[in-house]
Amino acid sequence: MQLTTLILLVFTLSLSASTNSQTITLKGKDISIERVIKEINNQTGYFVMARTDVAEAIGKVNVDVNKMAIADFMALLLKNKPFEFEIDAKTIFIRGKKPAAELSPGIEENPPPITGVIRDAEGNPISGVNIVIKGTKRGVVSDAYGNFRIDAKEGEVLVISSINYGTKQIKLGAGNAPLIVALDR
Repeated sequence: MQLTTLILLVFTLSLSASTNSQTITLKGKDISIERVIKEINNQTGYFVMARTDVAEAIGKVNVDVNKMAIADFMALLLKNKPFEFEIDAKTIFIRGKKPAAELSPGIEENPPPITGVIRDAEGNPISGVNIVIKGTKRGVVSDAYGNFRIDAKEGEVLVISSINYGTKQIKLGAGNAPLIVALDR
């Protein structure tokens, strides 16, 4: 199974009071999804994660909302589109809807990949960090924003290490939210 690249469309956090808001105000016609994502981040502080093909398929949108709750806004944005969203902490995941008949009875679905971000003690992202599942050769490296995505299951241990930073081990529990890992020098 070939995995497609997951991109994180993260923009600079605004230092204004609107960062802590959980509502969005936006008006426009034929607005690119990239601009919508930037506005979500600027106005709410939420990060939006979507595969490139999903973002391209959403295309341009028309919106006219005033102080709409972020969950309601996302539902409106994806209405009548073959996508769904999930909000976990301050991250919004957009993905394709799964058809009801996609899974056969008795066949387990693979658990969703574990996602996370690696930061230093000051909260700055760290790129090039190795994330390996202990006892295996399966691993990934954090991107320029410190983000990673790895297919791992409950009970497995992630070994997170970098030459300039220490090593950490994290045992995965059930239903892990996106991980935020702080490495010390």
